[in-house]
Amino acid sequence: MSREFEILEVDHYNGAQLQVYDGTWGILSLQKGGGNQGTWYKRWVFRSKWSNGVSVPTDKKLVQAVRLGDRETAIKTLETLLKQVKGE
Repeated sequence: MSREFEILEVDHYNGAQLQVYDGTWGILSLQKGGGNQGTWYKRWVFRSKWSNGVSVPTDKKLVQAVRLGDRETAIKTLETLLKQVKGE
């Protein structure tokens, strides 16, 4: 089961969205495109692997996200990040 929350607009072109997917919480990276009205799109990235000391992109793309773990772990992680932003 997947649930996505309200999009948080960081600035005119960048946003973030909280998501729960199969019990794992995450923060998705979003970008705005499509002119004046704009549409929010998930950012996609290619996975990569190391080959001969060089990062080589694979054919598989994933949504760019930070996975925070289960609900309890996500809460602890977000509280820690908030303290760091506040300088505590």
